[in-house]
Amino acid sequence: MLKKIKSIAFYYGMPLLAYAIILLLIITVSKVFSISFDLTTLIIALMIATSWFLGSNPGLLIAIVFEASIIYFQTTPYTTKSAIITFNRMALFVSLVIFTSSRRTAEQKLRTQHEILSVTLSSIGDAVISTTLDGKVNFINPTAEKLTGWSSSEAFGKSIEEVFKIINEETRQTVESPFTAVVREGIIVGLANHTILIAKNGKEVPIEDSGAPIKDGDGNVIGVIIVFHDVSERRQIEKEREILFKEEQNARKEAETLGRLKDEFLATVSHELRTPLNSILGWSSILNKSNLEDEKFLNACNIIERNAKTQAKIIDDILDVSHIITGKLQLNAELLQLAPIIKATIETLQPAAMAKSINIKLLLDEDAGQIFGDAARLQQIIWNLVSNAIKFTTQEGEIELKLSRLDSQVELKISDNGIGINNQFLPFVFERFRQMDSSITRIHGGLGLGLSIVKYLVELHGGTAFAESKGEGKGALFTVRLPLAIVEKEIELSAIQGNNSLHQPESDKIIKEDPQLQGLKILVIDDDLDTLEMLKFALESFGAAVKTADSASTAFQTFQKGNFDIIVSDLGMPQEDGYSLLGKIRAKFKENGKFVPAIAVSGYARNEDFDRAIAAGFQLHISKPVDPQELALKILEVLQNHRT
Repeated sequence: MLKKIKSIAFYYGMPLLAYAIILLLIITVSKVFSISFDLTTLIIALMIATSWFLGSNPGLLIAIVFEASIIYFQTTPYTTKSAIITFNRMALFVSLVIFTSSRRTAEQKLRTQHEILSVTLSSIGDAVISTTLDGKVNFINPTAEKLTGWSSSEAFGKSIEEVFKIINEETRQTVESPFTAVVREGIIVGLANHTILIAKNGKEVPIEDSGAPIKDGDGNVIGVIIVFHDVSERRQIEKEREILFKEEQNARKEAETLGRLKDEFLATVSHELRTPLNSILGWSSILNKSNLEDEKFLNACNIIERNAKTQAKIIDDILDVSHIITGKLQLNAELLQLAPIIKATIETLQPAAMAKSINIKLLLDEDAGQIFGDAARLQQIIWNLVSNAIKFTTQEGEIELKLSRLDSQVELKISDNGIGINNQFLPFVFERFRQMDSSITRIHGGLGLGLSIVKYLVELHGGTAFAESKGEGKGALFTVRLPLAIVEKEIELSAIQGNNSLHQPESDKIIKEDPQLQGLKILVIDDDLDTLEMLKFALESFGAAVKTADSASTAFQTFQKGNFDIIVSDLGMPQEDGYSLLGKIRAKFKENGKFVPAIAVSGYARNEDFDRAIAAGFQLHISKPVDPQELALKILEVLQNHRT
């Protein structure tokens, strides 16, 4: 209450005190100096000042006191005319007081609103720039200062195009400012995407911006406000999402392609396996039911053998691809010349070439240089490339093999004048499961694995392989380059050395005269009775005395009763496998010093199967199907090594 009384005393006391001082000062000066003063101007000034600073009520008080003073000091009689003059003067004073206090109140509100707006625009996260109608900057908030690099004092009065310089993110062309669009249209301009703000220091900031007109009370545009914000982080996320989306699309396409290739491959495998199987089963049935003449009998046997070898080759290729995928395909590397391997390979392929009257031309540099490599795998490379050329070369065509030295490499070029390679397929010619024609109406068979195996084997030798063709019907050229061996320097071969039961060196595969097994006692074990009977018959035909067992338990009992020179055993058998059997035999007869060498003959043909067999005590691992003559040779070899 006391505070309120003091406030009233101040608001009304101060104007009255000022009025009294002015009145006293004028009266004193008039009497002392005999000067006449007009109070009206001073009092009106006091009235305006009071109304401006203290409000309308103190101003009205001064107006009333002033009018009362005029009436009090009036020397003429107070008449009706005087009353009218007094009324008009009071009306003027009241109007003046009300106008002055209202103007002051309006300015205070406007200042308050401006301060509130400034604080609001300064504190929001978006960048804000406001301009006059002629495009001069009159406000810029801290966020805009940070993004543009212009301080508020620097930007004030500058052209909006100078402070807010923007270009298109993709075209790098100058983009129309929101200011221009707002002034032209007189409406709010929506967010613009893919816009780059060029800051004062040249830094580029991706932004989204919008603009809106500033209007007066009559709806006239008096300026423009531009709002924008940094979208660097969001744009980066969008780019990453776009990259991930494209990668996902590519991965999906690749998966779909691989799925399709897998389906086509499985269908092709089924076809390629069933075709020779049909001949094998068909001729076997004929042999069982018919008494064929000697010539037809031999022809049937040859057909069965040829198709069985075809099946074995298909299985070998599939296993090779499996080893490639798992990174377990290894080489038995040695120092060798490539020319003899080429000649030996061509000899095995001459019958196929002669059947199509294809001439194979050899241009071999015998002194091209030595390489470190696996003879069997190098023969596989050459065999795949040349047999491929034979398959795709028409009747009476020509195939040329040229071996030469190229700098520090040995280069082998295999060219043909066959059907050629489609330009669209050429980049994929070395990919697994890829075939130029995979339809059921295709002319040429095969799994589409040979060339992929070639490329992998060449690269495993440290070389390169590539294909060329001028198009369909214009032949093909395959080039293999292998590094020359540095004989003077010790070569690190640990990365490529290892054992492989599928492809022995060609020297081991040469079929010699019929091996002589007379006097040898052999125990053959296999749960497959047909295989057991075949092995027994074959080994007995070479002079061996053979006992058989169709299970591990029977084999153990048989071994205890006999005095065998060697064991030939399957690995995968029901109840007890060949590994366990050999372990029992070794443990049982270890004390009396009896050691009988053993050979594993199994359909499990992976490198790890070979390693496991050797670790279990077998002296050799041979994968099925096994050639009886080769098995007999291996038996002699193992026994010779054991005796020495």
